[in-house]
Amino acid sequence: MTGAHAVTDLMMVRVSRQVRHLHRLGERALLEFMIEFVGIDDNLMIDLRLQLDRYSRLSSEMIDLLDAREIQDDLIAIDGGRR
Repeated sequence: MTGAHAVTDLMMVRVSRQVRHLHRLGERALLEFMIEFVGIDDNLMIDLRLQLDRYSRLSSEMIDLLDAREIQDDLIAIDGGRR
């Protein structure tokens, strides 16, 4: 694993944990996060609505069939540690 990939992978693990926490806080927290993230940018709001429309067409059965209900964190090997 190269340094750039290690940083990206580590960021994704952190983001995954933050998403998991935000999800546990409930629908209202998620909505507030999205509103704050988009802010007053009309283009971002349009992009968000298009993505939400796309994702809202997914069914629970489809998610279960793909085994995509939970985030799967991969283990990360860090080179250069103590031996």
